[in-house]
Amino acid sequence: MTDYYFRRERAADSVAVERLFDIGFGTERHRRGVYRLRGRGGQERAVSQVAVAGSTVVASLRFWPITLAGYQRVLLLGPLSVASAWRHRGLGAALVQSSLELVDAGGYQAVVVSGEPNFYARFGFTPGTPLGLTLPMPIEPERVMIRTSLPLPPLPLGAARRATHRPSRRQPSARGPKIKARAR
Repeated sequence: MTDYYFRRERAADSVAVERLFDIGFGTERHRRGVYRLRGRGGQERAVSQVAVAGSTVVASLRFWPITLAGYQRVLLLGPLSVASAWRHRGLGAALVQSSLELVDAGGYQAVVVSGEPNFYARFGFTPGTPLGLTLPMPIEPERVMIRTSLPLPPLPLGAARRATHRPSRRQPSARGPKIKARAR
């Protein structure tokens, strides 16, 4: 029996979640390159989850929409943070598994992560570098991993597949709304 449950993250969870991230990654985490990839748009709330014990948020996993050549619906996983008192109980792994089930049910085609290969491989993530996957910032190549529901389309020899920030569909991009023009 577990003494926590998972649910989708709510706006009201923001302070508690940010506190978890401050403790887990430091208050300077926003300067890291992967935060630039997350962009200024909103996270993908449909699959971002928290673990709650009693009335306290004890873990969080967020997903962010990104663009990846050859795919329509792609997410960046992370950050994942678990409160110190709840670590080494399998909570983080259970939260990742539960969230990836939502990702699969939501029809997303791929998930990219910059993380620990030994941890994420158990969820079907494979190295992205051999597939030409790169991130637009310096990150150790072995940490760039991908989990796909579709095979990656082939790339020309020597080409790279670069993941980039994609503004959320629910929030306007910094360039303003897209306007579709039709010929009359």
